[in-house]
Amino acid sequence: MENKTITTTNGYTAILKPFLTYDDFVEVQKIWTKSASFDPNGDLTKPVYDKIPMDIMYEANALMLTILVVSITDKDGKVVEREADKLPIPPADGQEIMNAVNVIYKEAADSFSKKKLTE
Repeated sequence: MENKTITTTNGYTAILKPFLTYDDFVEVQKIWTKSASFDPNGDLTKPVYDKIPMDIMYEANALMLTILVVSITDKDGKVVEREADKLPIPPADGQEIMNAVNVIYKEAADSFSKKKLTE
């Protein structure tokens, strides 16, 4: 599969990996499930969640950015220098990139549907 290219409203171009590997998906899931547990006397396919702290969402997003964003260039073609989990661009453009990252994550999550796990 080829990398995905998205161009934001303000002309930033982001190159994204086309999918999360299995191992990468598991690492993201470890973050999301930090506050989950299973009732040993109940249905083991249904995790029990307490309140999920908001910082978990930001931690998962940072990991997905690190994994999936290959590069970002501005409208003049200049590479945006960044740390792996940062988007040093305007918030609206960052959100457009995060939306694309979330689509890739959802594709991975959908492949792990409860039906497939219990077959």
